[in-house]
Amino acid sequence: MSSPAARFIGAASDRGKKVIQALLKEGIDVNIRDWDELTAFIPAASSGDLEIVKLLHKEGADINAADKDGITALMEAGVMGHTKVAEFLVEQGAEVDAMAKSGV
Repeated sequence: MSSPAARFIGAASDRGKKVIQALLKEGIDVNIRDWDELTAFIPAASSGDLEIVKLLHKEGADINAADKDGITALMEAGVMGHTKVAEFLVEQGAEVDAMAKSGV
């Protein structure tokens, strides 16, 4: 994972707050996408790390960003059972009726 996008998204998935903060300080776009159209916000929600979710949201992450399959952060938080993250996302205006390309 040498590209900045891959490092940033990987850090969000792995709960790497320090790496995320460093990359943000270097000026990475909080909404940068990888080859699957994934943003860091989606795996942060999937991992259940509310602190990172809040950090990315504060930095301007698109709360309703979806990957190539139409999967959003709220969908991931819900599927993974991360109630506190899901509640935060809904409180912040996440679209609750979004539909993935699979129809879910």
